[in-house]
Amino acid sequence: MDDLTELIDLIKLTAKIVVNEFISIPEDKLSMQGDRWTVSDHIKHACNSERGLLWVLNNILEGGEGASSEFDLDKYNASNRNKMNDTTISDMIDEFKIQREATLELVKTITENSLRLKGRHASQRIFTVAEMLLIIAIHPLHHMKEISRIVDIKFDYNHLVDKFTSLFN
Repeated sequence: MDDLTELIDLIKLTAKIVVNEFISIPEDKLSMQGDRWTVSDHIKHACNSERGLLWVLNNILEGGEGASSEFDLDKYNASNRNKMNDTTISDMIDEFKIQREATLELVKTITENSLRLKGRHASQRIFTVAEMLLIIAIHPLHHMKEISRIVDIKFDYNHLVDKFTSLFN
């Protein structure tokens, strides 16, 4: 997917899905433990990570390399989860909405030619700007899929998450 209009539509669509899905998770399920993280950890990470992804995207668009080759994603994620221990899910969803609006504002400045620029993602893989936008759009759904597995709720967005995971295979 490298058409700017399609990417904008996907970013808007996934924002609505994420907010609705996260709001619907019962409070008593937030502490349930998955393989690595609790439900709450997944929500907080999904809502907070867009800020970092936007920084990487901006850096690439300004001619930079993206994430530093020294960047340690696991250390960053652990640190951010710890910093958010006292943050409510409602506050994180509000933060997600703010960050997603910032994403949409940035996308308005991107040209079709810019979609082919390449840079380093925090995972240390090289992606085009178009692929980075796809990651930003779908990353929270990847975590919603994990949450649905932990709390045993229905998840209808595998077709979108498959696009995300295919980028990392």
